[in-house]
Amino acid sequence: ISACLVGSEMCIRDSTQTSFTTIPIRSAGLQGQPTRKELRESVSARSFLALGVQAKYAGAIAARLIDSHGAVEVNVTDVLLNSLRASAEKAGVPWDAVLAADAADAAAPESVDARGLAALVEQAIPDINAAIKNALAGAPGTDRPVLLTEAAPLARYGYMAILSRLADITTPREQAVWLIVPEEAGGGPLLDGAPVPLTYASQFVRLDGKPVATEGEAR
Repeated sequence: ISACLVGSEMCIRDSTQTSFTTIPIRSAGLQGQPTRKELRESVSARSFLALGVQAKYAGAIAARLIDSHGAVEVNVTDVLLNSLRASAEKAGVPWDAVLAADAADAAAPESVDARGLAALVEQAIPDINAAIKNALAGAPGTDRPVLLTEAAPLARYGYMAILSRLADITTPREQAVWLIVPEEAGGGPLLDGAPVPLTYASQFVRLDGKPVATEGEAR
């Protein structure tokens, strides 16, 4: 199943299982928060990590990371959709036509509608870059990671270079960058079936398991 624009929901393509580093999610006291050495070290070193998580728990785990590490979320799909809506409104294009073009892109990527959608997506890329840049620069003097979620459109529309630049170990970062990679069957660092451009295999860490409920949530 390829990534698709339906409101803000993304479909993630199944992939072949590969063996990578796995770390379990543990609870911290009654808070149910993932606290592991690899994550703490990443925050300190301001490194890039692709975090493999079970797709059905991706949202809950992202929330735990925000709570436990003060992560600042950049939901790539939300930024893209907001930009597409603004561009479509400015151009007088009905939103239903944009969604229809997305379907056309999946069925016939060389069609006129698909090319029109590609142009709108290209116009949205500066907004995605700006959102990430602002998140990285948002709290100078503090250590809190930037958490990229719902990033499959970068693969679908051919903009994985954004992740390549963030993962490049020769590029200094103002904060750690964590990418949530939803997995259906332990498929490894893939977004919409495309490999996440890592510099080293150690940049992929699997958070294995599900978040533990807090005391209030358990009631």
